[in-house]
Amino acid sequence: MVTAVNLSPVDDACVWADFPDSNYGSDLELRVSHSRTSIAYLKFDLGSIPPDSVIQEACLTLYGKTHMWWGKSDSAEIQPTIRVHSVLNNDWSEKTITYKNAPPITETPLDSQVVESENAEYSFDVKTFVESQWGKGDKIISLALTALPADSFLSGIRFASKEDTPKAPRLHISYEPK
Repeated sequence: MVTAVNLSPVDDACVWADFPDSNYGSDLELRVSHSRTSIAYLKFDLGSIPPDSVIQEACLTLYGKTHMWWGKSDSAEIQPTIRVHSVLNNDWSEKTITYKNAPPITETPLDSQVVESENAEYSFDVKTFVESQWGKGDKIISLALTALPADSFLSGIRFASKEDTPKAPRLHISYEPK
């Protein structure tokens, strides 16, 4: 029988290249932009899933609050591509992470999509990574969000963080015990 759980992040924060020593772990938003190089990090604990389970589905869902743009007059034209990457080092905390000390992200994204609308949910398929880490016995996983520019403009999006409780990120996992 397949069981589904929605996991909240145990840590989440964004880091900015423009402010490499600053920490944004208590913010209500996870800012992701290409132009100002801001990256969002999320960490999840899979410990509530029984150890002998087979992962059937893993999907990261985020609530996109507002677009960010610089040098463009109409936010409706801003549609950045958001990419989800795996992070192989879980040794970070939302209380201490900065751009300078952030763990590296994998180059190849796990999934990506164009963020067309504000105030909408976006889901990303992360099953391959979750399944791989689960198979290695890793019950803590970290993910990172990056952005590609939209039409060469300086753009990005603000996602709700775990501190924004009603719209907080979640990792939906469906699993089946062996």
